[in-house]
Amino acid sequence: MRDASPDMIWGFESCGMDICSWFKGDGTKKNDPKTVNIFLGFFFVVNYCLGTGFLGIPYAFFYSGYFAAVPALLFISVVSWINANYLLEIMARAQVSDEYNR
Repeated sequence: MRDASPDMIWGFESCGMDICSWFKGDGTKKNDPKTVNIFLGFFFVVNYCLGTGFLGIPYAFFYSGYFAAVPALLFISVVSWINANYLLEIMARAQVSDEYNR
């Protein structure tokens, strides 16, 4: 495993950005609540809407490499597609069964 900081993982070390600077206050002072700026807030909203995998996949690619991550991603995509087809088949059969029993 590589020893990397979060800044290095997301590529911010080259542009001089520090992830900790995204937080406006550290909450140590009485009138200084810990708040988040709009940039980090946007990523929190995207993460909540799309799930944790959306932001976790680049992290996994970084540590596993492309030769392991790409086949794993393709395998998971195929399994998800098969499960979606099974779910659609079950829903169609349930609808036909429900209409037949009425």
